Amino acid sequence: MPLTFSELKKLLDIPDASLYHFLKRLDEHKLVLKTEWGVYRSTFKIPFYYILKGLKSLTYIGLLGYRDSREEPEPITAKKILEKNNVTIERGYIITTKEAEQDWADKDLDGYTVVYVTKEELLCIPKIENKICRIVEEEEKESPMILDCTSLTKTATIAMYNVAKKYLLPLIYVYEHTKELYWVISTEDIKNELKEIFSRG
Repeated sequence: MPLTFSELKKLLDIPDASLYHFLKRLDEHKLVLKTEWGVYRSTFKIPFYYILKGLKSLTYIGLLGYRDSREEPEPITAKKILEKNNVTIERGYIITTKEAEQDWADKDLDGYTVVYVTKEELLCIPKIENKICRIVEEEEKESPMILDCTSLTKTATIAMYNVAKKYLLPLIYVYEHTKELYWVISTEDIKNELKEIFSRG
């Protein structure tokens, strides 16, 4: 959604000089374009989408671990909770091992694109981050995203958090026993981070 300078200033509540400074920096990095009509638009749907439109229709990127005693795959649980909160998941990605996916062979994962990591890759946070980043970079021009760090391993959780911080993406965690959703990085957090960036220098 293109916005004028005045609209951006009102939305972000920062001084003119700071806004001019940051828009120039964003333009230099090809993250924001100024059109011939004098309005600014983001070249990516993230992270500005979240402060302009909130959470509506998103791409989900989550993790899937071994079944153990669980009755339902964690990404399915997360999707149900999000939809109860009026967030529509248009498509999804699940990062998992082949062994963990096989553990859920009787459950329907249709609608999700499965991205495999090896057991060896799970020991290396940068390698998992690289898998997640590839998905984000494929999706970022097409759809806003939400990340879920609930499942798989601690290294995968850390990797998901690192990617969410890098790209300023909302990140959730679902408490297993209570089925409560916790916002590790909320849209408000993203807005505050952007305001802080805009106010620097």
